[in-house]
Amino acid sequence: MATIISHNIISPLGETSEENYAAVTEGRTALRMHSDNEGLPFSFYGAIIDDSLLLCKETDGDVPLTRFERMAMKSIRTAISGIEIDPSRTILLLSSTKINVSHLNAGNTEESVREPGKCAQKLSDILGLTTVPITICNACISGVAALIAAQRLVDNGDYDYAIVCGADEQSPFVISGFESFHSLSESECRPFDIERTGLNLGEAAATIVIGRDELMCDGAWRLMKGCIRNDAYHMSTPHPQGEGARLALNELSGSSDAERPAVINAHGTATMYNDQMESKAIVRAGLQEIPVNAYKAHFGHTMGAAGVIETILTIISLEHGVILPTRNFSELGVSGKIKVVEKVSKTNRQDFIKMISGFGGCNGAIRLRKTARECNEECKDSKFTCKHENDIAGDYVTASVVKINPREVTICGEKIEIEGKGDELISEIYRNRIKEYPKFHKMDSLAKLAFAASELLLQNDDEERFVDRDDRAVVLFNTQSTLHADRKHAEAIADVDNFFPSPSVFLYTLPNVASGEIALRNKYRGETGFYLLPGNDKQKEDELIRITLMDPHTESIIFGSVYYENDKDFEAELKLIKTINN
Repeated sequence: MATIISHNIISPLGETSEENYAAVTEGRTALRMHSDNEGLPFSFYGAIIDDSLLLCKETDGDVPLTRFERMAMKSIRTAISGIEIDPSRTILLLSSTKINVSHLNAGNTEESVREPGKCAQKLSDILGLTTVPITICNACISGVAALIAAQRLVDNGDYDYAIVCGADEQSPFVISGFESFHSLSESECRPFDIERTGLNLGEAAATIVIGRDELMCDGAWRLMKGCIRNDAYHMSTPHPQGEGARLALNELSGSSDAERPAVINAHGTATMYNDQMESKAIVRAGLQEIPVNAYKAHFGHTMGAAGVIETILTIISLEHGVILPTRNFSELGVSGKIKVVEKVSKTNRQDFIKMISGFGGCNGAIRLRKTARECNEECKDSKFTCKHENDIAGDYVTASVVKINPREVTICGEKIEIEGKGDELISEIYRNRIKEYPKFHKMDSLAKLAFAASELLLQNDDEERFVDRDDRAVVLFNTQSTLHADRKHAEAIADVDNFFPSPSVFLYTLPNVASGEIALRNKYRGETGFYLLPGNDKQKEDELIRITLMDPHTESIIFGSVYYENDKDFEAELKLIKTINN
């Protein structure tokens, strides 16, 4: 079973997990008003790391690193210090929403900026690893999604060790995007409180090293199970009843009081809709008697780092036999009658759930427990294995394939008649094959491309459509993330005197929204996600399929690559993967 070996947190509150935990127990916060952020015409309340903490020779070495990369590398090096890992049996999983986007400009040709999927490869190479890394770019649930992926890869025997690093930095690009949604608070955030007015942004890097249980000693923290579910409701607004979050929590809940977790560490962004949704999901999952806490008032919303940093803090607190309070919480301001922790409380349970949600309708939850080795066989999930044989790989088969590029469209190798070229080709697919789905016109080019390909794929299948189901996943990947949308948003904020960021443009700078659009259209409440890979790698693609099928409910996947740079350079290759017993 996947077991936690070590961890590290770098934030404005400290350079180690222990320093950050001490700061939280003392009630300190890194949040303050920032009015000197170049490139922004307004001040914002947030938490920013002092650059002096990131200047270390052992971090940079001979390879020039961006500020984001220095954050991630310093955390990783601290976490793996003293651990002997096999470079050929260790994988790096980078969890981040925007990676090096602060360096995006017309003159920057750095690969790790223009092709964010190569950033993880750069870090992996510096670490001396010989395996191909994966970047999880799944909006705010990225950190938890990365932990789930790591658990599956280690439990399946693909690797002995997984290094999960969650990191994001704040920049005018990100801050202006959240401001366009009017979601930023002008004071310290107040999770679940009746006086909450919005979120604060923060930056951090946090790393968890995971290994196989037989390499560990007794009394270690183990990743018991994780689950990702989509709301299939809206791309920027959570389901009012928290449907996706409820489905994820249901997968992790115990049936008896003895199996109840000590605490649920919530996302707790302090926005009106997120906190309300989480409270409803917790109640609907029957967990309303479990204490709930949130850490955002200490660090702000650290995006790709949030799921990792908050998991580490909860582990340390339960090691100390306490549940930490929710800073700035005074009076319950959500309709779900949950038990928000107001002051430090004692517990002898070492078992908790970390839940999280994000744009694109995605929701994630993972359960961790400190157990003795002798219980491993009892609580270990069965493994999913596959063996290659042409298009059939063990327990799954490729049912159909759709390919789209600026010149042609094929379905299972056969060209379909189409007159348009470039963007007009995608629009023609909509007019001739989809019709009457107004949301299509609001999507960015990457999402339109993925959506059009998925429609052709599903129209070629004989299954009933548009019925609620949680047994179909939507998993997409590329190397470039959302380069086209990123450039549009960057242009909109380039001139401080003509500053007008669009919430609809910013939304589509999150690549997982493309997979969310497909889930929304088809009422899929299964697992959705977006991965960045360093390049084309069929073995790595098969790895992504296998770990997705380790979700016990998943029987099929809309899976494939989708890339869009401009109307002359784009490509999609989507497959409908089905388990053989489906």
